[in-house]
Amino acid sequence: MCNNKIKIGFTLAEVLITLGVIGVVAALTIPTLSAKIQDSILKNQFKTVYSKLYNAFYSAQIENGMPVNCFYWDEIPSQYCQDVNCTEQNQYGTCTAWECNDEGVPISNGQFSDCGRYYKQVFNEKLKVQKYCENNALANGCLTDDYHGIDTVEEEQNQDTEDYLGADPGQNFSTSNIKNVYPAYVLADGTVLVQYYTPTSRPVFMVDINGFRGPNKWGHDIFAFNLSGNSKNGFVRIAGWSFPIEEGGKSFSGMYNEVFR
Repeated sequence: MCNNKIKIGFTLAEVLITLGVIGVVAALTIPTLSAKIQDSILKNQFKTVYSKLYNAFYSAQIENGMPVNCFYWDEIPSQYCQDVNCTEQNQYGTCTAWECNDEGVPISNGQFSDCGRYYKQVFNEKLKVQKYCENNALANGCLTDDYHGIDTVEEEQNQDTEDYLGADPGQNFSTSNIKNVYPAYVLADGTVLVQYYTPTSRPVFMVDINGFRGPNKWGHDIFAFNLSGNSKNGFVRIAGWSFPIEEGGKSFSGMYNEVFR
């Protein structure tokens, strides 16, 4: 009796070739897909944190009775200096003294007299602060050693530049300042905020939108912002603050435009 059934199958060589093709395709597509997923996650976190911070600062201002004097000018009023000239620089090229080119006109880049009490209301009543470090944020657990400041980023980006003077360790969000000097807040959802501290409490902050989870890089999950406004309305909006962007990252305004467009 004859068996006329035809046996269909794949040879070992065919199976191996197919697996190899699948492996190559996976190797090419998975990193891209993973990067897109990470980018989407960070955008959602940015949107959530931005909205939370805006609502906290704005509602606190309403309860205080508008306007609150804690903002940088959205547009510098004509009675203040429009043209500023740097008169002194330190050894790193950071400007340490300025003068107004319009003789006799005072220099002012905002109103800051209410910042102290304003911050207390925002962080004590509007935001759920899980941990506060008045200083020494690293030693006191508000930051981890993974964090680095803009001076470290600038150093890495300019190490091969012949005329580079070196990064200024005393500039605003330097590694030393954020880890050892500036006040830091850890919110209940893990968001980390570091306040740019000066005797006049300038309204500038560093924010890590996803906390300790990483990548802890400037322009990825770490951004700097200031409170912006005017004399009539007080605080109006959260605006981007200049900072170096690590490879593949975005500026504050770049992320904002992608999220809220």
